[in-house]
Amino acid sequence: MNKKLLKKLVLVVVIVIIIIIVFILKIDDIKINYLWNNTVKISLQDKCWEKEHAYNAGSTLQIPLHYAFTEGDIEKQKQFKKQFKEFDIDKYIKEYKINQLDKLQYMYLVSRYLVLECNEKSNNNVQLANKMMKLIYKMWDNPIDNWNLVGLKNMGKSIEWKIHNKEVERSYYRAITDIELYVLAISCDLQYYFKINGNIDNENKLKYITKYVNYIFDSEIKYVDDKIWYFQADVWSEHPDYLYATYDEIKEHLKPIPVKNIVMDSSHYSRFPLWLVSFREIQDEEYRKKYSKLLDDLSHTFISKVLVVPTDDFKLYRTKNYMNGINGLFRYNYMNKGNNYAHKPYSLGTFYLGWWKFTDTKEIDNIYKSISKISFPMSLKYRNSYTTFDKNNYENFVKGSMVYPYVLNNGYAELISLLKYNNK
Repeated sequence: MNKKLLKKLVLVVVIVIIIIIVFILKIDDIKINYLWNNTVKISLQDKCWEKEHAYNAGSTLQIPLHYAFTEGDIEKQKQFKKQFKEFDIDKYIKEYKINQLDKLQYMYLVSRYLVLECNEKSNNNVQLANKMMKLIYKMWDNPIDNWNLVGLKNMGKSIEWKIHNKEVERSYYRAITDIELYVLAISCDLQYYFKINGNIDNENKLKYITKYVNYIFDSEIKYVDDKIWYFQADVWSEHPDYLYATYDEIKEHLKPIPVKNIVMDSSHYSRFPLWLVSFREIQDEEYRKKYSKLLDDLSHTFISKVLVVPTDDFKLYRTKNYMNGINGLFRYNYMNKGNNYAHKPYSLGTFYLGWWKFTDTKEIDNIYKSISKISFPMSLKYRNSYTTFDKNNYENFVKGSMVYPYVLNNGYAELISLLKYNNK
């Protein structure tokens, strides 16, 4: 074969490869748009801040929100902008103590939107940010009592008490709650927004709250080796939700057995990647490196301790119930639901909501790429394995629902597995 012909053949092969790659990428785009239109677009037509939607919207829409802005998809951005323009935040301010965690889940979606779009100084966003700050301060200055800690002036005093008091009546009295961490994460987002927006007064006012971030993470992080760390590993052993982690089957009249140094469940812990992103936004160079390392090492912790790869017996990814690799029951007889209720081993499937993507590591990205290829459409057998709820209630396809586990078979989980996230 002469050299000219060989060059032509090589050129043809290269062109064919390029065409195939472009075609594959185009197929992914088509699939993303189809899934988006049957999930996110439908959901955003509702008032997602209302009680029946707020908690699930805050969980399910974070990855789509970040995708729309980091990928520069104007049409998808418009759908979110319309949602937040219509947000009735005045109702939240008036009723700030009611269903506070639900509100904070949605408010965190709003604060991330403000960060992602903060280069655009629209009057609507400034007004929204000002009201968000007012709402956060009301929550900070009038905290809901937790663990019977009464008489503390604000959340900051509650945090100080928990960090200073190592000897407590119940181990979990020291636990920094998700409400406190959400308030801190939203405050960091708002501080970043006002810094970019040029409002130095509001930026400085928020530092009164956000100073507690480093105070907490300097004190409450425990590394067990060079790349595995846990948050408050010593506080949950006596909490009712964690007292049955030594059992792997649901039976009546199980006896509570505290597990020393048990770590938080892997479902609630999945909020940490995005919280850490928010905490990092406001830091100087030294602390930015610290939070970036925490994110990298959190990815390693999740993969090495929690994630279970597919096998011949179970062909999809699963997660263990606790962040240190324990895989026993979680929330046995939760809220007096009965002795036949608990999250069984491997039944926490909320990693399908995609928040581990916020660690922004290649390893996690590859895992979600694999999930997108092998998990959908998901059979009822596998869907049922990822939930503790009444299986009969979740067999049907519920279009546009943001409720877990409906998201496993209505397109949301598949969409989230396909969406890119890159914040580096």
